[in-house]
Amino acid sequence: MYTPKYFEETNPEVLHELINEYPFASIICTFNKECEVNHLPLILNKCKTQLHGHIAKNNPITKLVEKDPNTSVIVIFQGPNSYISPSWYPSKHVSGKVVPTWNYAIVHIAGKLNLTYDLEWIRTHVSELTNRHEQQNTPKWKLDDAPSDYIQTMLQGIVGVSIEIDNIHGKFKLSQNRSIEDRNEVIKQLSKSNQGSSKALFKLMHRNQTR
Repeated sequence: MYTPKYFEETNPEVLHELINEYPFASIICTFNKECEVNHLPLILNKCKTQLHGHIAKNNPITKLVEKDPNTSVIVIFQGPNSYISPSWYPSKHVSGKVVPTWNYAIVHIAGKLNLTYDLEWIRTHVSELTNRHEQQNTPKWKLDDAPSDYIQTMLQGIVGVSIEIDNIHGKFKLSQNRSIEDRNEVIKQLSKSNQGSSKALFKLMHRNQTR
């Protein structure tokens, strides 16, 4: 991923924060000339060394892993993003040399993918994933709320995914190449937007500005 120095994010805490806030990831794996792309929610484990998820048993990924037990993958987590208008920059009045751009935050992870068919591991993972995303709901749904035989059948239809993290790389393009005046105005204008992605980008830029 092309990353100019001023957009590079190397703070593990910041990168892990984005993964936890935007857990729906794209996974790209290749074997010889085969390429498989999947999209699924992932959980960063407590040691921050692995990503956990699950896929259907008939997912083509399972065939790739059978051919290569340590399949290399690229995982992409995409945070908030938004169009940035040059009309927002105070500096436009000085030279007029401004153009539109797009601000965003991305985390790329390179690692090794392994699968597990252990039902206890899969159940623990699905329960953790469910509990995490039910936090905002009232009432909260739990895995035990459904009939046990039904849950057992559903769990037998999926495979656990574990990705060993070899490398993590963040690109946070948040107007760091602009003056502080331009950057502050971008944050101000994003805060006025009614679009969810722009609001989320405002919060991220404001948070990073005050770290």
